[in-house]
Amino acid sequence: MSLAEQLEVVAHALTAMLATWLGLTVAIRAPRQPGARAFGVLAVLLVAWSVAIIIRRLTSDPAVDEAARWIEVVGSSLLPPAVLTVATAVTVERQPPPWMRLLLVGFWAVSIAVALLTIAAPHLEPKVAPPHLSLPGIPGEVIGWAWIGLRIGIFTSALVWIGLTLHDAGQDRARQRQLQVTLLALVVGIAGGVARIVPVISDADAWIGLSLVTVSMVLTVYAVFAQGIFFAQDVAARAFRYAIVIGLGVTAYVAILVALDSFVRRALSIELPILIGLALVATIAMFEPVAARVRGWVAISDDTDPAYDRLLLALGEGALTAQRPEDSIQPALDRLVRSLRLTGARAMADDGSTIAASGAIDTDGPGVELPLESDGNGYGSVAFGAKESGLPYTSREREVLGMACGYLAAVLELSTRQDAQARALDRLSHERAELRTSGSRLHGALAAPQGQDGAGLHVYALGPLRAERDGE
Repeated sequence: MSLAEQLEVVAHALTAMLATWLGLTVAIRAPRQPGARAFGVLAVLLVAWSVAIIIRRLTSDPAVDEAARWIEVVGSSLLPPAVLTVATAVTVERQPPPWMRLLLVGFWAVSIAVALLTIAAPHLEPKVAPPHLSLPGIPGEVIGWAWIGLRIGIFTSALVWIGLTLHDAGQDRARQRQLQVTLLALVVGIAGGVARIVPVISDADAWIGLSLVTVSMVLTVYAVFAQGIFFAQDVAARAFRYAIVIGLGVTAYVAILVALDSFVRRALSIELPILIGLALVATIAMFEPVAARVRGWVAISDDTDPAYDRLLLALGEGALTAQRPEDSIQPALDRLVRSLRLTGARAMADDGSTIAASGAIDTDGPGVELPLESDGNGYGSVAFGAKESGLPYTSREREVLGMACGYLAAVLELSTRQDAQARALDRLSHERAELRTSGSRLHGALAAPQGQDGAGLHVYALGPLRAERDGE
């Protein structure tokens, strides 16, 4: 292979490993995120496409090459609509508008049709270079460029959609950050995708476009985590940092391991993967402590509380996406203000101090103030500003405001109870540590050599002073 082909194989291998890690991380750690399923489909397509290209570059079996070509065709055809689907899934907060759903269905239908046509009749593949599909009066080269243009149009639709949603983000900083990262991921990914499908660039250095696609997928992970229900910015950032650090570490580890295994096989003239087998056993044994240490290192800038972390673990919360209940108050207020298009909202404690605020409130305007009550306990109140339109609240909007107050009151009540449980769990942890220390001392005392009864010199100092040896 030429140097460009070798770089392409290496880039596809790294992309496949990193996409596998990120796809599984999102599927396992954040399965309920709105964009998790779409991101999983994108990861599967990217892995299949990369592996198929690697096989085609390295295999000498025509049958295997043909099967890999089918997979490559499916991946390259379906990746553009998959990117648009992910962009929609991680940014939409309600049902996508009808025109967007229709656009998605149309793009998926055309892409699947092209993939099936190419698999059934390779000479009818819509590409620039012959053999390619041609119609009466329409040269095959024109159809090839039209297919490239359609895929670029799909990518452009994703950019337009993100631009529209970013315009509606308002003052919600968490929402703005998520959309900005998503937009950056799309720009980088589209640059890589265009470089990969345009013949002039792809034929020269295919690995450059693929590298940009990989960077784009890495950035998309943050957008998926940030789409959680009332997630704080630092929670999404922590999950993103952990996924990327571990993903890059695992990718580098596997690449080094494969290289060493190849060297060992050649040096020993054997085909048995001894090194990989031993490394697999060691990886299984050491993964949890290493992962725990990396989690601590990644979250070193966060205000973490070991006792509270233990409580979240006991409650079954995921280490990546767990957050304190009170951390969801600010995102909830931001979302409420943006969705109802209010001038602002402010949650206040009983002493008048501000718990969280979003936007600005005109005290003289037609706002609403509702109490924060849960199970008969009061936790303050929430002042909602007037609507930006100046119209009065509808009955449905007042119902939503009541639901919001109920949610915020439940958050504050749960926060108080969890703080108490965290302190109790901390005391219990100290008691367990003391018990282990006491047990260790007892074990050491029992393991120490004991003198024989009657042996040695015994001095009796109570009563008459005397010394005895061997009973005399």
